[in-house]
Amino acid sequence: MHDEQDRYTRQRRLREIGDAGQQRLESASAAVAGGAEAVAEVVYLCRAGVGSVTIDALARPREFAHASAFRHPAARRHAAASWRALRTLLELVGRPSGASA
Repeated sequence: MHDEQDRYTRQRRLREIGDAGQQRLESASAAVAGGAEAVAEVVYLCRAGVGSVTIDALARPREFAHASAFRHPAARRHAAASWRALRTLLELVGRPSGASA
């Protein structure tokens, strides 16, 4: 079980995460594709509790389908990093029944 002062208490309360999901995150490793937004993606994953995160400079990042919704390149990169981090978290935790991407 976890301590009430646990850094991830709020995540553990989410139906999508729970205790089991947080344990999966803590024992998981993830590789982030290198690029301008890689640092933001790494920060998000580490703050979510992913056990090990590395940057693969040779990998190509996933295509961000909503890039055209962002006018400024910096906002587009940040949104892409956020989206990729959330997709990775969904894969690591596993989707609850009835959830869609």
